[in-house]
Amino acid sequence: MRMIVYGAKKVTAMLLRERVIEKEYEEVYQYGMELLISTAWNLLLVIILGALFHQAGAGVLYFLILATVRTQAGGYHASTYFRCGCVYCITFLMVLGFIRLFAYMEVSFAYLMTGLVINNTWIWLQAPVLHNRRMEDGEKKLAKRNAGFACALWTGIAALLYIRSGTAAYAVLASEMMISAYMVIGKMKEDQSL
Repeated sequence: MRMIVYGAKKVTAMLLRERVIEKEYEEVYQYGMELLISTAWNLLLVIILGALFHQAGAGVLYFLILATVRTQAGGYHASTYFRCGCVYCITFLMVLGFIRLFAYMEVSFAYLMTGLVINNTWIWLQAPVLHNRRMEDGEKKLAKRNAGFACALWTGIAALLYIRSGTAAYAVLASEMMISAYMVIGKMKEDQSL
């Protein structure tokens, strides 16, 4: 989306003008602003979609889970901000579909936890899926550890959420299933590029 790049250039130019940043770091700051604006845009889209389906809380959970688990686990990354927004919204709509399915099936606490443990073990074993990115071995180990920790944390949060709202707990499982899907697609693209 051109408006993301345009907005990032404008903010970076203002930071240069105000002497907050130095000219030599202009590209780094512009890229960082693009990521920040893109992330805020995606969050807004997911909250709007969630609100339309009376699941704004699921949108917030989806965003937080992707921000904490997927950033460490890796997976597919779209080549443009527009495609990223589209994929982000489509996978969120899939999350909403899974939430409805799990609620319809009245998935029990035991099945929810089993699903989370299996899914999270798979995420941890596969992490990190780099998809056109390189990491040193130490960085890979750290990303794997962080992905495992984030998955364990969300499993605990899902257990607590289930007590209050099965729907919220289902949102955790469905969101982590989408991370697994991102990882599978990223792994396939990674293998194709070798």
